[in-house]
Amino acid sequence: YDRTVTWDLIKNVNNAGNDFSLYNGSAGQKFNLDWLLFVDKEEVLGNYKVKGNIKITNPAAVTQTVTGVSDVMNDGTEADVNCGGAFPINIAAGGELVCSYTAAPLDTSATKNTATVTAIGNPDQTAMAGLSFTENLIGVDEGTLTDDRFPSYNKTVTKDFNVTIPEIFECSTDPGDYTDGEYTETFINTATLNGAINLEDRASIKLICRLDPLKVTKTAVGTYDRTVTWDLVKNVNNTGNDFTEYIGDPDAMFQPNWLLFVDKEEVLDNYKVRGNITIANPAGVTQTVTGLLDILDDGTKANVNCGAAFPIDIIAGGELVCSYTAAPSDGSATKNTATVKAVGNPAQTATASVSFTENLIGYEEGTLTDNRFPAFSETVKDDASFTLSETFTCPPEGDPIYENGVYEFSVINTAFLNDKINLQDSASITVRCVTGTPQQPGITIENVLINIASQTENSASGTFVIENDSGGDITFVTLGDVYMEF
Repeated sequence: YDRTVTWDLIKNVNNAGNDFSLYNGSAGQKFNLDWLLFVDKEEVLGNYKVKGNIKITNPAAVTQTVTGVSDVMNDGTEADVNCGGAFPINIAAGGELVCSYTAAPLDTSATKNTATVTAIGNPDQTAMAGLSFTENLIGVDEGTLTDDRFPSYNKTVTKDFNVTIPEIFECSTDPGDYTDGEYTETFINTATLNGAINLEDRASIKLICRLDPLKVTKTAVGTYDRTVTWDLVKNVNNTGNDFTEYIGDPDAMFQPNWLLFVDKEEVLDNYKVRGNITIANPAGVTQTVTGLLDILDDGTKANVNCGAAFPIDIIAGGELVCSYTAAPSDGSATKNTATVKAVGNPAQTATASVSFTENLIGYEEGTLTDNRFPAFSETVKDDASFTLSETFTCPPEGDPIYENGVYEFSVINTAFLNDKINLQDSASITVRCVTGTPQQPGITIENVLINIASQTENSASGTFVIENDSGGDITFVTLGDVYMEF
């Protein structure tokens, strides 16, 4: 009989009947799975056959005639007998007839096989043979089970068999494996049943892994300098003129115009935008920053300092803080954008609004005063000009103040711009009065020291008395230098 052996091999993943699993996760995430191997061995017993020969010998001295031959197994199965020709068949004296037979029982339950020969002139003759069945193996009775993902796995199987092989997969921790933040890989696992069986089956998994992009935030603070400078000019009568001389007769009047010019200049410069760029790594793996660009919307690029040269690694959950300084030409920029490049993800950006805060260098206003006009005080916040008039008169004819017919004096007028600006400028005039009747002084007094009776910011006053104890007439007195102790 035939024993036909067939095999089947099935590779699944996680669950029977499932040959594919999909996993979604983040960089560095691990997944536990089971590879399932099922081996099925099928045996079919069939094609039962009993074959043999029936040998009929004629011991008589005369020819005998065989009229029939039958062959029956003890399970009732009748064999097909072939004696080489149709009955009746003659067997010569001392001769023999060999017949072959084939029986096809349903199973192996028969244990005996009996042949019956019918011939003329004699009762039926029988012969019995014991019966056993020999197996004819069709196929392979055992095989070797291997798995390409587990090179050390090698199992000889002779019957139905199944096994579970666990494996751990991990989303790549290398940002270089990611494109636009995604890494995809398919793993195919093939099991093979060898030993002339030559079966194989596959199951697979697919990993879709995500590399969380860096998170970028930034600050932006704009500043600029407004530098205020002042200029103070004191002239007399005409712009640019800081001295005028007057010459006149007794009683002549002169009215100079003291001119005050205040010029305020403002320069806006030293524009700066400063701030920090914070780059946080939300992923479970270290990420690498390869570059950082910070630019204002007027096109100005900032100088960025991250403490080291790129590339710079940021550990999982860590952050990198970079400072930057931009120097635009003016205050027109309103936005500042940082662009961070990193391995495995598209560039990430962060934008901050920009406004500029003034840094005043100098003083916004000052107080303008004039030493000859104590009541004059003006707060100036911008360019300004003022004219202050004053009248000078030559002494009358015969005034003893004339010396050799001449009386001359000078006046210096000083303007001040205070409140920490601390500017001053002066102009002066000289008045020369000339008379036709010069007189000689009766007394000349030099170096008079006067005690101060009162004092303001720009002037002081005191008195002294000249007494004539000589008994004679004195026409006039000439004074030399007069001093005050401040």
